[in-house]
Amino acid sequence: MKSIESIAKAAYEAFRHRLTPVPVVTWNEMAEPMRQAWIAAAQTMADEIRQVH
Repeated sequence: MKSIESIAKAAYEAFRHRLTPVPVVTWNEMAEPMRQAWIAAAQTMADEIRQVH
C-alpha cells in the first residue's frame, strides 16, 4: 500500500512536468510548508476516492 506522501509526491511530479518548461522546484527542493500542503491535498483526494461508488 502506498503512503499518502508518496501519492502527494507523484501528484506533484505530474503537475510539475505539465508546467515544463516553466521552472518549478523538485519535491526535495520544496519548502516544508508547501510539501505539507501537497500531502494534505493527497489525503483529501484519497478520502474523496474512497467515497466513489
